[in-house]
Amino acid sequence: MRRSPGTRAAWVLAHYGYIDVTLPPLAGVQFSVGLMVLGAFIAALDDLGFDLYGYVLIFFNDFFTAASGVIAKQKMETKKLGPYGYAGA
Repeated sequence: MRRSPGTRAAWVLAHYGYIDVTLPPLAGVQFSVGLMVLGAFIAALDDLGFDLYGYVLIFFNDFFTAASGVIAKQKMETKKLGPYGYAGA
């Protein structure tokens, strides 16, 4: 079973809770990310089981999973919750 490439992105977004946009990315970083995205699209074009609807659903699943983690982290920072997420400790 293949893991979605968005799984790591979801973890990073949930862990950090934001994307640092104060510094512009370096040209080398932009080029590398562009090559990875281009390679992913080229690989997906030759995928025998390519299903656009499925890929869109996976993308939304990854996005909402990351958003859920960010919201949970924000809620945990604003309230003093116990180790299991309950208000009483």
